Amino acid sequence: MTKAEQETILRWDPSSPTIEMGTANPRVARAWSKLGFDVRIQDRARDGTPRFWRTEGARDCIRFRRVANGQVVKRANAGKNLSMYRKNLVRTRAA
Repeated sequence: MTKAEQETILRWDPSSPTIEMGTANPRVARAWSKLGFDVRIQDRARDGTPRFWRTEGARDCIRFRRVANGQVVKRANAGKNLSMYRKNLVRTRAA
């Protein structure tokens, strides 16, 4: 299967609190599994190797980011160590 054929599909509707996710990309399936989703093999190739995985999750697990001029807008604290940021924030509030 070529990389162009390794699609990932996210499907949800307003009446359901869950989102259906499917992928033909093994890297995406492993990432979902590491995130705690119950990923199951839905389809196999003739030789028995998995070629499509499916899972479900809460709709809240999907986030859309702001886009400007075709680029994702970076957050104000992007790249910063968040734990350091929180420590400094607590110190500033205490002062």
